[in-house]
Amino acid sequence: MINLTEIRLGVYVALVVCATACHGLLDVSDPTLIQDDALQNPSGANTQRQLASFNFNSNIVTLSRGIAMVTDEWAFDAPAFYDYSASDLALLDRRESQRFEAAFTSQGYLGPPTQTVTATSMAIPFVRAYSPESVRSDYLAQLYAIRGYMILEMAEDLCPGFPIDDIVDRQAVFGGPLTTDSVLAVASTTLDSALKYVKDTARFATLARVTKARVLLEQGKYDEAAAMANLVGSSPSYTTEEDAAYDMAMSPGCTTGCLNVVLGDREGGNGLPFVSAHDPRINTLVSTPRNTDSTDTLYYTDKYNNGASMVLASGLEARLIQAEAELHGNNDHWVTIVDSLRATIGLDVVAV
Repeated sequence: MINLTEIRLGVYVALVVCATACHGLLDVSDPTLIQDDALQNPSGANTQRQLASFNFNSNIVTLSRGIAMVTDEWAFDAPAFYDYSASDLALLDRRESQRFEAAFTSQGYLGPPTQTVTATSMAIPFVRAYSPESVRSDYLAQLYAIRGYMILEMAEDLCPGFPIDDIVDRQAVFGGPLTTDSVLAVASTTLDSALKYVKDTARFATLARVTKARVLLEQGKYDEAAAMANLVGSSPSYTTEEDAAYDMAMSPGCTTGCLNVVLGDREGGNGLPFVSAHDPRINTLVSTPRNTDSTDTLYYTDKYNNGASMVLASGLEARLIQAEAELHGNNDHWVTIVDSLRATIGLDVVAV
């Protein structure tokens, strides 16, 4: 029996630093333990911010891989003798009940976003107290924006009834079960803080505004969503850092017999035609015959190369949010928006 409390406590092991109350001859200084006073300066505050950002980047990759597999954008190919229990992605692809439930319920999938939420909780007080005034507001905007983004991910990807756990004053605080609407409200409030602080950095503003527009769209506040998206220009974008997209890359160099994560095409009979639609936004590459059926061909996409960054918010997404808002308002202007986007990459206009 999996103990959910123990799993949730494990999220905080690497984040909470405990101070000993003992003093005496046996007291020693641990050179591997960073004390609070070493972080109480601009450099320490920036280190905490960068740690939260790296945590966010890494966990976005983890979530994206799982979502790609469970939504059949990705498929897992392996020889018939392969032990599927050796790979989380393989089990997600096969919908193996235990691993599927563990990955997409509070027992497993809750871990990565919770780590980011708690990492931002640890970083925000240091940035607020010690970052130079010239960068303080934008750094706070970034931290609140990535926190809000992750909370939105939880609302979008998890079934209702999960908690938002956090750290307050170095103590773990366990939340109760929440509805999707409640989680969207938390994300919205968090992003309001990001919008309050954002000052000069366009990419931080783009992340905050586009994510806020997504929340408003999901709340059915279409006019507000369009107005927020309208604040985002065409050029700025927010991408992952620290080569976080490395694990999202699909290498076409694999030969027959390899264990492959490949691009899905009508996976399961009712999946989307990621290959056969010949969508120019998804460049497909022929790789190798399928291990279990040599008459079938496997495909890859080079959307993300090793070390490439993932775009998490952009002017393109803002325009699509505006188009969706127009569509919900029964306004044909959505066609004009989409046609304009298609024209920028040389596609024909939408047939309506």
